[in-house]
Amino acid sequence: MRLKYCFSFYKLEKYVLFLAIIAGFFGSALFPINVGLFHLFPYRIFLIFLWFMFIIHLLLKPESFSLLFKNSIFNLLFLFIWLFYGTLSLLWSAAISDGIRDWIFLFMGISTIIFSCFYLRSKKDFHIYFWLWMVAFLILIFIGFWEIRTGFHLPVSGYFRETRTWLMYRPTGTFHNPNDYATYLVLSIPFALALTSYNSFLWLKLLGVIIASSGLLLIVATGSRANILAFFLQGIVFFLFFRSKARIALLVCFVLVLGVFWSYDIGSVKDLIGEIISGIESLRTQYKLGIGSVAVRLNLIKNGLHFLYSTAGFGVGPGNIEYYMANRAIYDTRGIMNIHNWWFEVLVNYGIFIFLAYLFFFFGMLRSLWRVWKKSIDRSEKMLSEALFLSLIGFLIGSISSSSIMAITAHWLLYAFSVSFIKWAKTGEY
Repeated sequence: MRLKYCFSFYKLEKYVLFLAIIAGFFGSALFPINVGLFHLFPYRIFLIFLWFMFIIHLLLKPESFSLLFKNSIFNLLFLFIWLFYGTLSLLWSAAISDGIRDWIFLFMGISTIIFSCFYLRSKKDFHIYFWLWMVAFLILIFIGFWEIRTGFHLPVSGYFRETRTWLMYRPTGTFHNPNDYATYLVLSIPFALALTSYNSFLWLKLLGVIIASSGLLLIVATGSRANILAFFLQGIVFFLFFRSKARIALLVCFVLVLGVFWSYDIGSVKDLIGEIISGIESLRTQYKLGIGSVAVRLNLIKNGLHFLYSTAGFGVGPGNIEYYMANRAIYDTRGIMNIHNWWFEVLVNYGIFIFLAYLFFFFGMLRSLWRVWKKSIDRSEKMLSEALFLSLIGFLIGSISSSSIMAITAHWLLYAFSVSFIKWAKTGEY
């Protein structure tokens, strides 16, 4: 009787995890409640429920705790060390409230990874995760096109009630700004491409191509140069390392996008093409002359390295870059306080040792996913490993677009998917 109760409770926990996953894609766009230091919305509420249920589960069946670390000991150990170090570094953080807020984001992200590793135990679970991602992707694409067509935005958007024409038609989805939305899109396009490559149903192949094409169109519409470059990096890896049918699908994707460009007048997208091409070309000039946004980003990085040096490599503490940038900067950043680079955000906030461990963690995921893809003979496993691998490849560059990645839930959902899938691929169903 007790075993049956535990099994039923486990299924309930897993359903709550799936609810948290789908809610995570929409963030504070879903019924946010202001509780002072941060906002409470469904994703965070489900995480709170999951912690209570997780503790109850361990009390009822303590031997199941060992399943959490099976074939994922390094990844989870690093995440626990990162969380502990973040807690410890609050002791020397200059802006405690900023530090606590950033720590909460870190805790929620790591919690999502822990729960995914514990509750996702079968191929079916990962198929559900994949389709939840695809459904959310499709919904956010519709929101993006609605924004382009109407110039309206959701209240969560920083462009809500925007009236300037050159800004009001830039899509933001359920995010605060176009860069965050573009980062989400570049993380999601590989899922659509993998669906096209490995599915035997023609209508699903066509759906994948249409979704991927729409995602690329919306990235262009956001004007996010880093994410456009990230997409091209994904394309290069896609062409060089994955199967020929996938290359054909990608070519079809580009053809469809070009057809959309020339057949429809979607807001100011056509104008944006010229802007982005010239913008990308200007990056080299800006770097050479030390002007424009490139110069600002370089100064942000130089300030960050100065702050890191001033803390003897231990980092300024969670979320404290903005405080240091506002009060202790030595290079001009033209009023921009956030470092706008996830890799330097981790380095400067958490120090050299956490940063190096994070690099091992990240590239270890890439290595493991590549090995799964190479060794597996199962089409669905290849589909999942390819999608996750290319998504992480896009993150390498896409993560330098947003002002801060820590609060973007989709990035944590990607890590949760990757770590738990790698764990399952090594372990098998249990």
